[in-house]
Amino acid sequence: MSERRPPRLATWLVKTFSPTRHHRALAGDLFEEFRNGRSRVWYWRQTVLIVLRRFGRQVCSSDYLLGSLVIFGGYFLFLALLDYAFARLTRPPDLNEWSRPPCSLCPW
Repeated sequence: MSERRPPRLATWLVKTFSPTRHHRALAGDLFEEFRNGRSRVWYWRQTVLIVLRRFGRQVCSSDYLLGSLVIFGGYFLFLALLDYAFARLTRPPDLNEWSRPPCSLCPW
């Protein structure tokens, strides 16, 4: 029977994004658990958690946290506006729009 091997990309991500002094220990622990019967889904979940924790710590400890939040907020606002504009441009025209009064409170 061939020995089980964890996903290569996940192992590379663990070695790359885990703290430098712990990357070998983390990769080794994950490998041991995987060989003891854990699933590939479990391995990937652990990998994603390690990567997210690394990014979270890096962003929160950064002096540029406020700047990062402003940039990401502006980016998502831009995407929301683009989505709204695209939805308005791609919907079929309402031909009755011009025959209606401009507001519901107008008497004419």
